[in-house]
Amino acid sequence: MKKFIIKRILISIPVFLGITLLVYVLASCAPGSPAEMLMGGEVNDLSEMTPEKYVEVEAKLGLDQPVIVQYGKWLLQLLQGNLGTSYRTKDAVLEMIMSRIGSTVLLTLSATCLSAVIAIVLGIMSAYKPYSLWDYISSAFSFIGASMPNFFIGMLLIYFFAVKVKILPSSGMYDSARDTSLPSLLKHMILPMTTLCFQQIGSILRQTRGSMLDVLGSDFIRTSRAQGVGEVLVVLRHGLRNALIPILTVLMGMLPFIISGAVITEQIFSWPGLGSLMVQSINSRDYPVIMGMTVFISAVVLLSNLLLDVAYGIADPRIRHSRNRS
Repeated sequence: MKKFIIKRILISIPVFLGITLLVYVLASCAPGSPAEMLMGGEVNDLSEMTPEKYVEVEAKLGLDQPVIVQYGKWLLQLLQGNLGTSYRTKDAVLEMIMSRIGSTVLLTLSATCLSAVIAIVLGIMSAYKPYSLWDYISSAFSFIGASMPNFFIGMLLIYFFAVKVKILPSSGMYDSARDTSLPSLLKHMILPMTTLCFQQIGSILRQTRGSMLDVLGSDFIRTSRAQGVGEVLVVLRHGLRNALIPILTVLMGMLPFIISGAVITEQIFSWPGLGSLMVQSINSRDYPVIMGMTVFISAVVLLSNLLLDVAYGIADPRIRHSRNRS
């Protein structure tokens, strides 16, 4: 297992470099320039935005050099543990990310855990009694959830619970800067967390149902029942454990989509996380923050793939032993 983990880490290095280079090139090719954004914020009269001033600002930011040179300098800074300074706020990018990472992790982790529990329970119940009324209802729910985009679900929830019924807040993380209590946080989390959950439940539920149907129809399950093993033990210990690998694959594979969904959800609900920071940075062409966010998201995705392989070995010892031999 150690050799396999080291090999995966070494493979991840060129993948990471490719992702960051691609994002850097695409960001530099986008319409607009950080120099234009900065000059637009510094001057009141558009006549003051002279070509000479524009060239001076670009040179100050290092944007007058070829893109590959700019990327090389950024990569050298990254290797030294420096993500740079924001063009827009002049703050350190690492500090900006760290100040918002807690909010995003809290929202996405809560939504993922809640959706996984709900979907796995519903999936097991659907597989245990296939083609029943309950199975048809849960299948319809999963298809509806998977087909509805996050922004549409979020707007529906805001309209009903915040505008019509008026029982939940539509934006923010707390009622006010002074009220940072747990009840206030939980009240503000309900709508964005439900929005993120809705789509995830559908995908996990379908995978759980399919995997459990295959396992529950296996010979060893029939043998366990013939030996008098309790039904709950058969379903949860023998059935669910052997169906975990495809479910884990779906859960880990959904991580990039959860993060991208959080970008939209945080914008809709004005949640002060990394998603809203990413949108602000893209709008202002703040390259250091965009690249800092790219580093964070890439590291999370690559790490999740590594953890998925480790989880495979824990869920199925045969995989762990085969990898140890290799």
